[in-house]
Amino acid sequence: MRWGVCLFVLACALVAEFSQCQITDGYGTDPRHPGWGRGRGEGGRGRGGGRGRGQGRGEWKGHGGPRGGHHVPGELPPGGPSEGPPGEQPAPRYRRDASAAGEKSRVRPERSNSTIYRWTRNLSENITVQEAASSLNNKQIVIVMSYDLKLLTENITRAATLYHFSDDVKYVVVKPRLRIYPCLLIDTSLTYDEIITELKSRNDTAVTVSSKLALDATGPGLDDDARAQLFNKTTALAVQCKWRNIVQTKPIAGSPPKPEADTKELTVLTLDKEVTFTVPAKVTSSKFRRPQLRGRPHGNKRTPK
Repeated sequence: MRWGVCLFVLACALVAEFSQCQITDGYGTDPRHPGWGRGRGEGGRGRGGGRGRGQGRGEWKGHGGPRGGHHVPGELPPGGPSEGPPGEQPAPRYRRDASAAGEKSRVRPERSNSTIYRWTRNLSENITVQEAASSLNNKQIVIVMSYDLKLLTENITRAATLYHFSDDVKYVVVKPRLRIYPCLLIDTSLTYDEIITELKSRNDTAVTVSSKLALDATGPGLDDDARAQLFNKTTALAVQCKWRNIVQTKPIAGSPPKPEADTKELTVLTLDKEVTFTVPAKVTSSKFRRPQLRGRPHGNKRTPK
């Protein structure tokens, strides 16, 4: 009799305990919390969240061990109920909106100590190229850049022209974009003030330059002593032509002769002229090559000392 009473009391206690809990089937059937309760033990997005692989969100507190699945009524997991249909995964929180974060601009900002000028040059009725120039405000240095790809259709080499005025001495050098060509020293009658005035008048306009000039650039490059003296006088030229030969050009009287077997023509655009250089057919940019990367050269064998 006593054992029967004890069993009855124990059964009543178990019924009272389980009556306070609502058992979920692991697929979010709790009407108050749709989408919650799909977890397996400590995994899946919760603790003790029912059967199946975890697709819920938040934490569960329940009874019954790793696979308990008993939700405590009135206790919401941190973060609130999930959004969307039951069992649907929300978007990961680590993703950020690209528009909100902003994309990094690829346009290089203009330097505060320089002034940029841009214009278009008409080569023919159907060919118009873009050109630009940069002048340093604290030094009498101007760089004119003619890099438009349309120049190649007119058999014109893309190049930059450096104008450096220092101590009543002019240094004008043409630097072709291709590294196989040397830096070409030329003469000019323009002054620094005339160049700045011309750039201001050209800015955001279209110009047509028809003046042509022929120069001979078949001579040898400057030796080491001449290069050192030139670089000491103009740092800008040293920066531009450090790894190239430097050739002093000579004017050609009349029209340029037809290129021979060992020479060819190289046409570039400067600020005020279309210059045609006669250069050797086999051009070597310089014996001063850029330093190689550190380490052993290609191959498995060591270079002999």
